[in-house]
Amino acid sequence: MAKKEEYNLDEKGGVGGLFKKKLTKIVIKDDIIDVRHFSSFNSAKMKILEVNEDNLKLEVTEKPAEFSISPEDSVVLSYFSEKDFYVMPGKVKSKDNDDPLTITVNIYNIEKSENLRKQNKRYVSFPGIITPVEQSDKKIPMVVKAISLRAIKIDCKEEFHVGDDVSVTVSVDKKNKFFFKGEIVRKNKVGSMFEYGIEVKEITESNSKLISHCVSDIVEVEV
Repeated sequence: MAKKEEYNLDEKGGVGGLFKKKLTKIVIKDDIIDVRHFSSFNSAKMKILEVNEDNLKLEVTEKPAEFSISPEDSVVLSYFSEKDFYVMPGKVKSKDNDDPLTITVNIYNIEKSENLRKQNKRYVSFPGIITPVEQSDKKIPMVVKAISLRAIKIDCKEEFHVGDDVSVTVSVDKKNKFFFKGEIVRKNKVGSMFEYGIEVKEITESNSKLISHCVSDIVEVEV
């Protein structure tokens, strides 16, 4: 098994702390942006209605039938400018209309895709299950927000403690899941959810390869 690396999924680097001032310069009103949400393995396409320092108001133009979104949900936005491809993790601030679906998203960070690849990091919105090692029958839903080669960042309603050992199963798409045993090394309270950083402690070679492919964004998604 590979040596455990330090947790490296906190929002830093890339465009960095100045991103809020640059969002209005990068994102153009009326452009189309891809929105990924854990309710679907396929992204929704949304039109940018409003742009300000740290929020985007979006209206759906195309979405999968199973796409279902609520306030406080984590999402990942992908945006192609004239020169670069940007990835923006965020949280749904409000659901402004049902038909057409209109949401306001609070953007946490904005990074160029090429920088994420160099850091071996990827922002995602994948469903998963977390289980305390000492309570193997307790399966708790979670949402994975970021992945690196040896760590993940998640949202979960259940409270754990730093140092807890857990088993983790993550659905990458309709065909692929990866599993590992890990340790909670970060904990934050974010609204009604707990945010955890989990480092990999035990993982098989096949699961490690799937994580590597996922970070590299080369896992095939079944449409």
